[in-house]
Amino acid sequence: MDISTLTFGIAIGAVIGGLAAWLLAGRGSGAVGQSVIDSLLLAVKDETASTRKEAIEELSRMNDESRKAALELQKAQAEREREAVKNLVEPVEKHLKEVRDRVIEMDKASKVNRTSITEMVGNLSQRSEKLEASTNMLNRSLSSSQIRGGWGEKQLESLVEAAGMRKHLRNYRTQVATDEEGDRSRPDMSIAIPGQLEMLIDSKVPLESLMKAFQTEDPDERDAYLDAHADALRTQVLDLAKKNYPDKIDNSLDFVVLFVPGDHFLDLALSRRPELLEEALSKHVILTSPSSFFAVLLAVSNTWQQQDLAENAQAIADEGRELYKRLRKLLDHTSKLRKALNTAVESFNDMMGSFDTRVIPSARKMESLSSTDGKDPLGLPDPIDVVARESQKLIELPDGNEEPS
Repeated sequence: MDISTLTFGIAIGAVIGGLAAWLLAGRGSGAVGQSVIDSLLLAVKDETASTRKEAIEELSRMNDESRKAALELQKAQAEREREAVKNLVEPVEKHLKEVRDRVIEMDKASKVNRTSITEMVGNLSQRSEKLEASTNMLNRSLSSSQIRGGWGEKQLESLVEAAGMRKHLRNYRTQVATDEEGDRSRPDMSIAIPGQLEMLIDSKVPLESLMKAFQTEDPDERDAYLDAHADALRTQVLDLAKKNYPDKIDNSLDFVVLFVPGDHFLDLALSRRPELLEEALSKHVILTSPSSFFAVLLAVSNTWQQQDLAENAQAIADEGRELYKRLRKLLDHTSKLRKALNTAVESFNDMMGSFDTRVIPSARKMESLSSTDGKDPLGLPDPIDVVARESQKLIELPDGNEEPS
């Protein structure tokens, strides 16, 4: 509804009010008054109808505008809410996508790992079977005393080779000899020591009881087998002491090294019989394992190196003495040569003196008598004024019969 319509309505109301006041005041009467009133009411009715129509149209228009504004506001609100939801949902959606991709990667990796694990289990099973077969073969092999002895000797030779002592090794297994009592026993080998001595070595591998101890699961039975292993090693010590190798082999040390080809073999025996080490020493038997025997070899090797250095130093000293003698002889010859040169110079100068005093005067007389026709006058040689130099160092040297300090 606009201002003009509102003003017109107010005016109509004022007219109707004035008319009503006039009628009430008695200023109109009868039919004329009624006619005027009817006319006014009709005019008012028409105007009211027109005004109502306009008002309804205006209200309808305003209602449409309000509805449109409400729709626009609703759309804007919905857009804001949708944007807010989008801002909330997008990080979650992105995280869910990352989680989904990670799950897919983990699933792929899991499949690969399952395949790898399957292959590893298969390979492990095959290796376990091979190991079991090798263990059984090793058990069967080590059950033979001859094979155990050969294994111990190979261990000995490997350690000697690693210590660089091969050239000082003497293998008695290849030398079969019989002593006065008919005994053909010999140690496995010996190592030469400076001073023309030999260190005797014998390998022993008492493994029968130890292998049984490893195979049983009963603790009491295992302890019994370990005790038997220590007793077997003690028996080997006593047997080796009875053979008395130091008395049978010349230039040998007064003890024998008993080599056990396994550190744990010896450790287990000593853990059951701690007194075994001292007992063996009292019988001139030294118990060694690969680690301790290798240390002994290194000590002997160092001794040989010191011996070689001493021998080399002695050889150098001998060569120095010989060189000095030869140098002294050469200097003697040089001194003689100097004296001979001086003697030759003196003889030459004596000859020149005789030449000047006896030959030249006669030659001058012949030249003055023109017996030479003036050709080829005599050219006199110059005397030698240089003498051979005598070295002051030669005077300081000791006599040739003396040796340098």
